[in-house]
Amino acid sequence: MNVDAIQPITVTLATFMEVLDTSIANVALPHIAGSLSAGQDEALGS
Repeated sequence: MNVDAIQPITVTLATFMEVLDTSIANVALPHIAGSLSAGQDEALGS
């Protein structure tokens, strides 16, 4: 595989993984907070 082709694939994969991680966290955090009986203000850390 050409070195010039590896860089865009790596950047695309890293971006996809970051978006996937953020999506999972945004879905999981309200469930975790509910399991701990935390309110919205406590869950957001404000």
